Order: sequence, then structure tokens, then C-alpha cells
Amino acid sequence: MAHSSFIPFNQPVCLAASIAYMTDAARRGEIRGDFTYGKKCSAWMEQRFGAERVLLTPSGTDALEMAAILCDIHPGDEVILPSFTFSSTANAFALRGARLVFVDVRPDTMNIDERLIEAAVTERTRVIVPVHYGGVACEMDTIMDIARRHHLLVVEDAAQGVMATYKGRALGTIGDFGCYSFHETKNYSMGEGGALVINHAEDVARAEIIREKGTNRAQFLQGQVDKYTWVDIGSSFLPSDLNAAFLYAQLEQADAINDERRRAWELYRELLQPLADAGRIELPVVPDGCRHNGHLFFIKVRDIEERTALSAYLKEHGVIAIFHYIPLHSTSAGLRYGRFHGEDRYTTRESSRLLRLPMHSGLREEDIQYIAGRIGTFLSHRGGQMSFVGSRCEARSACSRDTSSLDAQAHDLIALGKQKIKESVLHKEWGQVATFIAILANWMYLQNAVRTDDFLERHIELLTRKVHLATAVPEKPNPGVVLFYDFFGDDLRGLVLIFLRALARLGYQIVYCVGRNHRALPHIEAVLADSGGKMVELSPFSTQTCLVRDRELYAAMAAYAPEIAMMYTGPHDVGGVLAFERMAGHTRRYQLDLTDHAFWLGRNAFDVCMEFRDFGAKIARTERKIPAGKLIKQRFYPVIDKTMRFDGLPFERQPGDVVLFSGGSVYKTMDRARTYYRIVDAILAQHPQVKFLYAGGGSMVALGQLQHRYPGRVFLMAERQDFYQLLCHCDLYFSTYPFVGSLTAQYAAMAGLVPITYHPGMDPLRDLIIDADALGCVHHTIPSLLAFVTKLIEHPEERARLGQRARASVVTEAQFTENLGRILQRGTSVWPIEDIDAINLLAPIEEANNIHFSSILEQFVKMQDDQESSGRF
Repeated sequence: MAHSSFIPFNQPVCLAASIAYMTDAARRGEIRGDFTYGKKCSAWMEQRFGAERVLLTPSGTDALEMAAILCDIHPGDEVILPSFTFSSTANAFALRGARLVFVDVRPDTMNIDERLIEAAVTERTRVIVPVHYGGVACEMDTIMDIARRHHLLVVEDAAQGVMATYKGRALGTIGDFGCYSFHETKNYSMGEGGALVINHAEDVARAEIIREKGTNRAQFLQGQVDKYTWVDIGSSFLPSDLNAAFLYAQLEQADAINDERRRAWELYRELLQPLADAGRIELPVVPDGCRHNGHLFFIKVRDIEERTALSAYLKEHGVIAIFHYIPLHSTSAGLRYGRFHGEDRYTTRESSRLLRLPMHSGLREEDIQYIAGRIGTFLSHRGGQMSFVGSRCEARSACSRDTSSLDAQAHDLIALGKQKIKESVLHKEWGQVATFIAILANWMYLQNAVRTDDFLERHIELLTRKVHLATAVPEKPNPGVVLFYDFFGDDLRGLVLIFLRALARLGYQIVYCVGRNHRALPHIEAVLADSGGKMVELSPFSTQTCLVRDRELYAAMAAYAPEIAMMYTGPHDVGGVLAFERMAGHTRRYQLDLTDHAFWLGRNAFDVCMEFRDFGAKIARTERKIPAGKLIKQRFYPVIDKTMRFDGLPFERQPGDVVLFSGGSVYKTMDRARTYYRIVDAILAQHPQVKFLYAGGGSMVALGQLQHRYPGRVFLMAERQDFYQLLCHCDLYFSTYPFVGSLTAQYAAMAGLVPITYHPGMDPLRDLIIDADALGCVHHTIPSLLAFVTKLIEHPEERARLGQRARASVVTEAQFTENLGRILQRGTSVWPIEDIDAINLLAPIEEANNIHFSSILEQFVKMQDDQESSGRF
């Protein structure tokens, strides 16, 4: 299904009335708290939900903190809550000195398991905090009965529960206190905001005092006292009336917004139900008596590996789907301030399988259809299904073949694919030929046993002769015009941006060609706007539409007749390669080889191949058979957005902590000797002050073992947009092995971290870090690396000195731009290509690839069996 736009995870509601009301409040001079619109919001909720009193707060977090004060929590008191929740739930009570007691969740709703609460009650228990996950109510009758019998208070965390009900009662109005959130991610938003629901009249007066910084100002304004003074503890818990004005317009339309979200929720369920029936996913459960508000829609897949892969796949196709909470009991703060009561049977396991899909007011029916279709496509290409024994979900392999002979099976599959290409040629089915080439190329990229394939290259050349395009290319190119073809269209790390910026500064007119399903690219669009460039959108890529990409890209080249055409393409982009091969003799063609270790197509699609390091040039000459005269070196640099907000560390940093960062796709750390993990283990064992932080995707099994061995010191997280800011808050950086993350090492250096690197045979940082030798960061033995790490830990002044030197060791934007101009205008580079022994670097990489590839093969064999049985490849 074609889909032309990026689908964000969230899109806040913004009504015209919200802007009008904010303008009205500003004109009245009512910009502080508790004016016209704040009072209107409170009155609306009190009447609609049947609450005794509702007080707006600056955030849902503030509402929880007010509730904790009202519960009169003292140090040593215990509070029962689920571990699967946001940190604010726990923080509110930890701030008052409470000991947190985490209880397991129900796997159907992800809410606290009401059957386990009573066993966690002790003589110190004071409060139960049910969290209504996704706007689906906890089993409140049972919870309230336990609280009544044990004389406990109940604080409902209904941050996600506005407009949801339990047996006809609004969430937040059932316990002693309820807490709402109006954050921008919620159904109703005031940007940042929340509300405290007070369900007993005797608590209202003190709540108003706490909200007014511990003073009786509210009573003074109501004429109940002749002056106000400090009478209790409290804080500034009043939001601006501007925020309240923004919210009030949405409350006026609350039913319409609620209905819209519920319709989207139900459409998701309808479209994904067949996958659930087939045992491939699990869908949310809404128990009898509960009416949800469509706050979120999640699915559960087989395990964390499948979730990571699905999230990445959806992201590649323009859909942002994300996981949710890291269970609090597994975090450093959770270990410090709480304990888990009973068995963690579901919390960790179920949270690791859960993936949230886009849900917001801007979501269209066709968006949901597209998302559901993409999920179905992804799962159809993966072997295995989920079987359920009671509530336990187990992965059952559906692959019937023996996968021990990896090379033999890979050879058989490649031979089958080539046979299909030959058959399609005989029948002159050129679209099928292109499709099979793309499938095989992607397969060879995943296997990465070879860097090129003569058979596929010959058949690409055959397609250029057999598939005729009517569009004629002008005889003379337009001077100064550069067509830049970007196959990927995401530019997460700015590799496209640095070329476009340089081209703009060199005075070229840029024509940027990209698939219509590209991510939001504001920085690239700004460069094009500032330089008078153009963006040409092509049909989304698929292996079934290679010839469409060929035709559209070639038409763009014919229309703009560029002097220069630059190609940043993927390993199986048959259409892009075809178009560039057709342009031979009409334009100067440049290939940007930014995945130099991997297989790719298009050996004849360029006149010059830009390599960013000597290793890539060596592979190009010896394995891709590219003449040395077609190779040139162009080092790159990382794009740093210093305005990005830092989202914090996943733990509370303590004095004396040394934070060691590493990251990237986990397959980059796989070799049979587990070298990378042995090094990290040795560092953690020798230095108890070290906390290890890994950001990336893939199988986290080995990292999870480290996490289990060093509780509270190993933290795993997904890749983040504030990557540079995160590095700036770390002390040490350790490169992955055997794959060294090139750009990641440069980011580390720019953040003032020495890129500590291990490789037994050579220097993998050459061309990436200019002064690597002087930094002393590359080590060929593990003992020397560990000694270097010890020196950096024990001598922070030396760490700072080398960090400053690291910052100066990365290519600058000016150097990059100047050399690119030299390449395009004179055909030379200031950075000569030097001959190196690439085998020492390539051998461990290939070993890691084989380990990674074996898991892919097991899934692919099943898919191939199914397709053979149905007459398809």
C-alpha cells in the first residue's frame, strides 16, 4: 500500500478556540493561576466527573506530589504500586521518604494485579497507587475493599485516564485522590499540566494550602480570613491561566475528541485481529465494566528482539512506534528506594514485548490501514509463531531445516534466486528480474560474505538494454546543477546533510531526489530553501517497484540535466542503480560509499567512488574490482545539534560515578570469543564506580547478562535523538568490537570523550580520528586497553586533557567542504588513499556477520519454504 507521509507517534490537539482563549486571557491580563479559564476547567471536570474538587496543577507529576503530601507520608512508610509505570508515580512518594513496594502486573491490561496487593501489605503500608494504564481501569472494587479493610488510602494515577470510566465512575474519582495529566502526549493537553482530584470534602482546605506554597491564600481570596500566612508545607502548584485557556477549548470538545480516538482504537483492533487470531501478536484487553478513552494502542510481539526489529522496520517506512516504561524496580533509583514483592512473573517480560503504535487526533483511517499492513508484511517475513500455555508466551520455531550448515543453505538460497532470474529473463519478465535482483542483493548484504556479484551486475546491465525509457536526456548538462539521490530519506546522523551543506556553500544548484515516504527532514529542507534548491519526491521504494524508481529517477535526471549526479544508495536499490547506469556519458556520477564493509550493487553506476577511509578503498579495489583510478577519499564529520534538549540519564548520578558509554546495533559486538563483553566485564569488575550505559538495538541477551551480574550499574536503552548531549554527560566511551562505529566514535570525540578502541590487528580509527596515535586510544591487546582505562578513571585531569585533544581530532565542516570542492572541480583530494592490510579488520567483522546472519537465516528459510510451496520465491 503506497503511503506518502510520515506518521508521528503523537500529535497534540490544537484548536482554533484554544488560541482565541489564550489571546483573551492575555488581553485580560490573566496570565497567572486561578483566573477565568483555570476556574472554568476545574468547574467543568467537577461537574462532568462528579468530583468533590478538582485543582489544576502545572503537571501530572505535581498532582501526584500534592497527593503524597495530603496522604501525610513519613519516612519509612510503605506505598504499594506497580513497577510498570512512569517515574513520577514513584518519585512523588519517594520524595516524602516512603519505601516503595512494587507488585507484579496483569499481562492482559498491564495494570497492577489486584490479587497480589493484599500479600504485600504490612504494618507500615499507608497507600495503594493503582495506575490506569492506557486509560483502562484497574480492578478498583477489589483495591478499594483491600484499602478499607486495612485502613489504607488510595491514590489513583489516572494520568492517562481522563474521560475513561470503571463501572460508570470516572477514573480519578474512585479513590481518595486522583491525578490527571494534561501533558502534550495526553488526549487533552495544555502543553504541560495536570489536575488533582479530591474526593473528600475534608481534604479540600489543606489541598488548597499545599497548592499555594503552604499559605492560606485561597481562604483569604474567598474572604474566609483577613490575611494570609504560611501555615503548612507546600509548593507552587498553580499553572498559568494561559495554559488553562488552551486546555478549556479541548474540554468543550471532550466528547468529540474521545469518540475520534476510540474509533481509531477500534479500527486498529479490527485490522490487527487476524494477526492476533494467528498467534503472531497480542492485542490490548478491556475488561467488562471498563470504558477506555483510546489513549494508546499497543501490540505485544514475541520478544524484545522482534519488538526492536519491528520498531526499526516501521521507522524505515515512516511510522514511529515506540516501547514504554522500563520497569522501575530494575532501575538504579528503584533498587535504592524500593523492593519488588513476590515474583516478577510478567512485569519485565511483558513490558519487553510491548510496542505502542501511533495514536493521536491527526491519525487518518488510511494511516491506520497503512500501519496495520506494514505490521502484517513484517510478520509474514519472520518465522515462528507464539503459542500460549496459560498466560505464558513462548516462541516456537517454525523452521524445520537444520541450520547448522550456514554456508550451504545460504548457497542454496542464492542459487535458487539466480535460477529465478534466469527463468524470468527467458520469459522477458523484466520487472520480475529487477525484483529478484533486489531480493538477492538484500540477502547478500545481510550475509555479507561477498562485496559484489558478477551475475547480478551483468543482469543490471541487461536491464538497461532491455527496458527502454522514452525520456530523452539533453545533449549538454546544465553547469552548476547537482542531482543528489538519497535512497534512505531519513538522515538520522546527518550524512546527507553534510554533503548538501557543502554543495550549497560551493554555489551549486541542488536537486534533491528522495522517496515520498521520507522522514521529516527540516535541516535538509532549510538548506534547499536557503540555496534555492529543489526537492523531487519519488514513489516509495519496494522490491516490487524497482523499475518505477528507475523511470522516475531517470526522468528527473532528464528534466534537470545535472552536471553532477551523486548517489547515496542502499545495497538492493536496483532502480536507483539502473537510472545512474543509464546516465553514463551524460553527467559526472559519484557514488558515496558510506557502508564500505558491506555488499552493494552498482559497480558500473558511477565514474568516481568517494571512500571515507582507506579500509573502504582497499575493499573496493580488491573485492569489488573497482579500478584505483575511480576511487577518491573524502573523510566525513558528524553533524552536531547543540540546541537539542538533553533528556537525562536513565539513572541518578551519584558523586564519584564514572559513566562509560557504548552503543550501536548489538550485532557489532558479536564474535565467538565474546571479546567486547569480556572487556566490559573486566572494566566493571575492576572499577566499582563505573556505570555502563549501552544505547542501541538488537538482541540484548549478552548485555542483559552483564546487567544481571552488576545490578544497578548496567543500563540499556534505545538510540536517542539527543545522542551528542548524552555523550556530553558521560565520562568514557568504548567502541564496539569487532565492528567499530565510525560516526559514533566521531561523536564521542566531539563530546570530549577519548574513543577507547580495541583491535588486535590494526587501527580502525584511521581516517576517522586524525590524532588517534597521539590520543593513545587504540589498543591491540586487552591488558593495555584496561591499563589505559584505569589511567583515565584514576586521573580525571588526564581524561580532560585528552578529551580536549579529541575534540580537535575530527575533520571540520570547512575542511570537508573545501575538499569536496576540490574533488568535484579538480578531481583530486587532499587526503591520499593509502594501501593497508584490510584482512585484519575484515576477518572479525565477517565472524560477527556470520553470527548475526545465522539468526536471520533461520527465519528466512521458513519464509522461503512457505513461498516455494505456493509457487513464489
